[in-house]
Amino acid sequence: MGSAIITEDGGLGFATIKGNNLHLWSWLTGDGNSAGWTPRRVIQLQSLLPVCNPSIPSEVIGFAEGTDTIFLETEVGVFTLEIISGKTRKVGETGGYYAILPYMSFCAPGTPVVQA
Repeated sequence: MGSAIITEDGGLGFATIKGNNLHLWSWLTGDGNSAGWTPRRVIQLQSLLPVCNPSIPSEVIGFAEGTDTIFLETEVGVFTLEIISGKTRKVGETGGYYAILPYMSFCAPGTPVVQA
C-alpha cells in the first residue's frame, strides 16, 4: 500500500515501501504524448525506525500536506517521518490503521459585529 503525496515542487507524488526502503515517486508528463511515474528518492528506513521483527513490513498510511511528513505504521507503532530532515517521531500505537488524514488547522468564524 502507498499514499499520494505532494512533491517539493508542488506536483503529484506517491510514496510506498519496498523491503526496508521508502520509495518516493513523481508524476511527470513528457512532450504531451507520454506521462508516467518516475523514481525520485529512496530513503532507507532501517536506521530510522525501530523494528522487532523484520518480516513484518512497515506501511505508508498517510501524508501531511505542506509539511513533507509521511505517516508510517510499523509493528512498534505509528511514526512520522519528515522527508527532508529524516527525523522520525512516534505518534501512536499500532492498531491496524488503513489511512491517516491529518487535520492541520481550522478557522472558526467569529460573531459578526453589528454597528448601529
